[in-house]
Amino acid sequence: KSGILMYKQQKELQKVTQSDDQRQTLREKHAKDLQTLRSEHQHGALRFCLYILYLMLFTCMQLYTWWLPYCCGIITQSRLNRMQTSTQGIVSILPTSSTRLVPTLEYSILFPLCVLS
Repeated sequence: KSGILMYKQQKELQKVTQSDDQRQTLREKHAKDLQTLRSEHQHGALRFCLYILYLMLFTCMQLYTWWLPYCCGIITQSRLNRMQTSTQGIVSILPTSSTRLVPTLEYSILFPLCVLS
């Protein structure tokens, strides 16, 4: 009987050891998965920050190039002449002015979209 009892105990010990090994393997797998998710999250956060930075710079560029000259008249005469020459014949939905730079249709649509996003 003692031989059979020892055999059963050894089998139970093997099962416990195997289940411990399986648990350890699962823990390692979950740790790797968690590390991968953290890494992907950090890359996503970096991409989002770069997107926000680009969007802010692009919006400021539009503001400086088109909307400050149109709304406030902040533009030099040489730049006004150069920009009016380059935008001649391009569609604009805002009222034209000889003393102010008028944004083209493209920038009249693009600027509100940039501000909203």
